[in-house]
Amino acid sequence: MSRLIQYFLNMSTFESRLNEILNDKQSGSVTILNELSNLLLKEAQKSNPFHIRLKKLLPEIRSKLGHFAVISHFLTVLEESLLTLSHQTNGNSVLADFINNYLEKWENVNKDIARAAIDHLHPNGKRIMVHSNSSAVVAFFSLLKEEEISATVIQTESRPGNEGVLQARRIAGMGFETTLIVDSAMALMMPQTDLVIFGADRLYPGFFVNKIGTYAMALLAGDFNVPCYVLADSRKTVLNPVQFALSKEPQQPKSEILDSPYRNIHPVNYYFEPVPGNLIKALITEKGAGKFT
Repeated sequence: MSRLIQYFLNMSTFESRLNEILNDKQSGSVTILNELSNLLLKEAQKSNPFHIRLKKLLPEIRSKLGHFAVISHFLTVLEESLLTLSHQTNGNSVLADFINNYLEKWENVNKDIARAAIDHLHPNGKRIMVHSNSSAVVAFFSLLKEEEISATVIQTESRPGNEGVLQARRIAGMGFETTLIVDSAMALMMPQTDLVIFGADRLYPGFFVNKIGTYAMALLAGDFNVPCYVLADSRKTVLNPVQFALSKEPQQPKSEILDSPYRNIHPVNYYFEPVPGNLIKALITEKGAGKFT
């Protein structure tokens, strides 16, 4: 096989995998970031001048994934790194080193969050309600298993993407008894719940943004005096806060909630919503527990 043919085959494989990542609607933002950064690292370790091609790809990546604060953080520092690589013959090598260093710096962040959460929550024997799919939440249960701390779980399916089913499988696969419910059963199951744990996609002063349904669950928890906690990577903090505007949130396909168009029905399919921080007992990051300010 000629080098030219191999080059285009590799590029096709890369583009296909990148497209899968850009359209992933089930994984948490940290999982998507890890998939993205590892794909870019693998491509940068090849001989072609990938750092030049990557510059052209970044606007599309940011348009699809930039609403995730943790991915925006990575893309910003990546863009700064690429500014110095245009005329370097070893640009790919420098790019690979940068991505490697970034991954090493943040590889244990979820375990650090999990450790801080266990120390703060004392979850042994508790029944915990969770929503959507978060790598920080999964890491929390992974550390519970490692330390032989018992807990049971109530997991919403997390419509319309149903990514909560994926998280339920991961948690149940660790050995935790997991009750999977439809989102509208939150109120029915809240009296049986000791605490609620959320992930977060973005952290703002006074509020956070997470999967649709989070606000309703937090309000219900307040009605039943069940404490709510957010587990999140500090990179998700929006450094230049602006007023959150739902109108700027990307809407997802209307077909997810209505199979085919129907006269006078106008589906609205937002995946994310703002949630007031005063509904949350503590925000737990790798730095420890604190309050939304």
